[in-house]
Amino acid sequence: MAHALATDLVDELIRAWQQVRPDLDPSPLHLVGRILVLAQRLEEGVAAVLAPFGLTLGQFDILATLRRHGPQGGLTPTELLHSVVLSSGGLTARLDGLAAAGLIERRPAAHDRRKVFIHLTPLGRQVIDAATEARFQQARQSLPPLSPREQELLVTLLRRWLVGLEQRRPSVHHPSASLTSSPAARSEP
Repeated sequence: MAHALATDLVDELIRAWQQVRPDLDPSPLHLVGRILVLAQRLEEGVAAVLAPFGLTLGQFDILATLRRHGPQGGLTPTELLHSVVLSSGGLTARLDGLAAAGLIERRPAAHDRRKVFIHLTPLGRQVIDAATEARFQQARQSLPPLSPREQELLVTLLRRWLVGLEQRRPSVHHPSASLTSSPAARSEP
């Protein structure tokens, strides 16, 4: 006996568009719409996990980028800017907030005091390590109910799609924080 497939919000939206605009083909929404809804739901889950640490997704993104950089030194604001894909004003505001919370510090370069490097403080390292553990656990719990083979196939297809979209962008950035951030989170002040 065949089971009827469950319907979702996207199915409802497509049906509604077909009724009011039968001249348009809403079929791309089967994929694009679901990806957007999934991203929104996943971001809500991430926000809930990061809240106890006093972090937004954008702040987590900055701290995680610094943590991945390792103990050998910090990053300049320009390096961070390219890694997290923010506006310079947005980055400055986030850095100010993280510094005020004692999670990062700005250190002048030894050879040029006009240049600064952003470093994690010991507290910042503790916070990002704990938040990352919680974030990874939340990501694990958010995985779809697919077999390992199906998940591998989905990863391959999504990677192909993302690479294709990135190649068509006028200015391609490959943010080191791409596993932790999203366009919506990157644009917040």
